[in-house]
Amino acid sequence: MKFDRTRNAKKTIVSGFLVKTISVIVPFVMRTIIIHTLGNLYLGLGSLFSAVLNALSLAELGVGSALVFSMYKPVAENDTTKVCALLNVYKKIYFFIGCAILAIGLLLIPFLPKLISGDYPGDINIYTLYIIQLISTISGYFLFAYRGSVLTAYQRVDLINMVTFITEMAMYALQIIALVFFKNYYIYVCLILVRTIAFNGVVYLIAKRKYPYIKAVGNIDKATKTEVIRKIGALTGHKIAEVVVNSTDNILISMFIGLNMVAIYNNYYYVVTAISGILMTAFTGLISIVGNYLISETSKKVNDLFDVLSYINAFVVAVCCTSFINMYQPFITIWTGKDNLFPMYMVILFSAYFYILRIRTVISLFCNAAGIWEKDLRKAYIMTLINLLIDITLMPIIGIPAALISTIVSMIFAFIYETFVIHKYVLKKDIKNYCLKNILYLMSIILATLLSLLIMPMYESVGNIGRLIIGAVVSIIISVVCFLGLTFKCKEFSESIVFIKRKIRRL
Repeated sequence: MKFDRTRNAKKTIVSGFLVKTISVIVPFVMRTIIIHTLGNLYLGLGSLFSAVLNALSLAELGVGSALVFSMYKPVAENDTTKVCALLNVYKKIYFFIGCAILAIGLLLIPFLPKLISGDYPGDINIYTLYIIQLISTISGYFLFAYRGSVLTAYQRVDLINMVTFITEMAMYALQIIALVFFKNYYIYVCLILVRTIAFNGVVYLIAKRKYPYIKAVGNIDKATKTEVIRKIGALTGHKIAEVVVNSTDNILISMFIGLNMVAIYNNYYYVVTAISGILMTAFTGLISIVGNYLISETSKKVNDLFDVLSYINAFVVAVCCTSFINMYQPFITIWTGKDNLFPMYMVILFSAYFYILRIRTVISLFCNAAGIWEKDLRKAYIMTLINLLIDITLMPIIGIPAALISTIVSMIFAFIYETFVIHKYVLKKDIKNYCLKNILYLMSIILATLLSLLIMPMYESVGNIGRLIIGAVVSIIISVVCFLGLTFKCKEFSESIVFIKRKIRRL
């Protein structure tokens, strides 16, 4: 069956932006409602259980990504027999994964109180709440989650995005009613389960209707099995690192400090991940361009594209980091109240976390487009070890800052490792020039941060809304002046302008 790759890709980008926008705005509204109707303990408890269950999903170990990746070639060749066989493997593996998560999840039940230091909501049975969320986590594995791979393989992620949008909007609307009118957290959590079942059911029906000839039957050959196992092995390490970095902080903060701090930490963390997610969506849309360059263009053009995208990304990161310094505290005060503020040094740490998280964007983009997951597999395991060791060692001593310090240090290592890998296997050139440019980009951000901290006392007395508005203006001016002032003589400056103009004309 033929399908329009370009048209589907455009639909995926547009629908992806829609879903990402909703996933930023509406959860923000939900967190606000929970804070003001139920309180921080409920918010912290939800974040803790989400972290625990996200850690349990480690059982998936990249199986889905590996199998979907293996489907691309038979789909392009219209080999439906092989696609069906891969889907059958996917179905069986997902069933066993669901069983594993259920078993481990049930074994953890007696230890739930040990994961919480201090108080938790008195009118909540933590065992009941945990079991509801556990069922929600495993339901997709036992239902039709594997069917979504068919739409992904046939490049109809736009359909998945639209089902996500509709089911999440319905869930959020009902959750708001449950919180505002009934103040019932059980209903709020049960609606997550209902949404999960509805989403998987609708995706199953769409996949069945659009591709009725794709069924979970047959067996894959030995060569395909070897390839799939190799890809699963490569993605396993990356999955472990992702789960450890993103989930263990909430668990350890809850164990050593308490749910209230989990809630406050996640308010700050939410802002970083929301901005990061929007930027990542924009760059993810460029993966087809990068892939095309890697296949069809000369090495010089590939390197030029890498340099231009790195420059544009660094500029955006500089503006965002400076904005965090100037706007974080007044925003959090307006949103959650002054009692939920961290000291200024935590704002600097969150800004540093955002910097190292997003400065890796272009390298990750090229690594994924080139499919060289195996080349930096060792990095994932070392990154995981660094994160855990620092967390466990420093959290009892210095508290909350340890969560960010461990993540920042582990991601600095990952960035250095990825830089070597991408230059050796994809760009095939010396890394010296890239390192010097990144030092220059970092200097501009440090300069902008220092200037912001010097100027900030001048407008602190104007009120939080005034601080937010003035902070936005100051952030843009200082970051743009510092960044362009230090880099305008670089060739990437003029090349980036040409690149942006070309993309605007095409739009």
